Amino acid sequence: KMIGWQWTFFALSITCVHSFSTNVLSNSHQGILRSTSHFLSTKIQFDLRINAPHRIHQRKLLRDTFAPLSLKAVVDVDEIEPVILRGIDGKSNMPDNWSQSGVYACFDKEGVMQYVAMSRKVASSVEAHLQVVGADCHSAKAVVWDKPTKAELENTARAWIEKCVLTTGDAPPGNTPDVQIWRMKPSEARRAKQNLQFEDGATVEDAQRQIRKIIDSYRVVLFMKGTRQAPQCGFSEATIALLEQLQADYECVDCLDEDRNPGLRDGIKALSEWPTIPQLYIQGEFMGGADIVRDMADSGELQAHLADAAA
Repeated sequence: KMIGWQWTFFALSITCVHSFSTNVLSNSHQGILRSTSHFLSTKIQFDLRINAPHRIHQRKLLRDTFAPLSLKAVVDVDEIEPVILRGIDGKSNMPDNWSQSGVYACFDKEGVMQYVAMSRKVASSVEAHLQVVGADCHSAKAVVWDKPTKAELENTARAWIEKCVLTTGDAPPGNTPDVQIWRMKPSEARRAKQNLQFEDGATVEDAQRQIRKIIDSYRVVLFMKGTRQAPQCGFSEATIALLEQLQADYECVDCLDEDRNPGLRDGIKALSEWPTIPQLYIQGEFMGGADIVRDMADSGELQAHLADAAA
């Protein structure tokens, strides 16, 4: 049982949470929780602080009271089997019908919901997340329609987020203002990437080992002058532009940064037996410098190598 002031606090909390939930998807296909900071300060934590002996009862009462306030999902998220997004071979496991419009939820390896959104083409949206967040998008659930109504999409997405709030006490991280990466396009995420660099304490004598470690650890690596945001030579800039045009997922290493990468400039030339920079490596194999890489792109050979690396 609750005494009078506890019932008043409970009712106010329910009103606050429900008011918050009605604004969850106010930004249509983004699912941004504009009221999250207010919500987190008043979220459903009162049952952990008030009347401690009755926590279980209060949790059940909260769920029973909150349920009729929610807009009913067309399909309950808990009723959908998760799809592991990549097979052992690294290839996509997404169902064919995910090419339709719908609502999807992404989960990490522990099965914790990370993001909920609506999409005109679920498969494309999930694939974009895979490119941006990688392992944090381990599996997904989706419900799709041939021609969904706006109400079907919004009600389902809102209900899935509410389920996460009721289950964990928090909204999915990607649906909060503080976590922007889930709403970034792959091109935006690539442009924001920082350069790779040698391990701390590396010396000139370590250069060959450090270079080999980077080449073996990443599928596509461009050894260049400067950064992708600010190339320091025209050939590096041209190669960056080409890789961006091909929407390649790649890493950069600055050959001019002797402080972080001692011995790299001479070391990469010796390793590849190539006298100029930039140099592109794909799956450990040296492709060539700026001119050769451009010729490979013109013939389609570069695209084939990149597709194989991304598989």
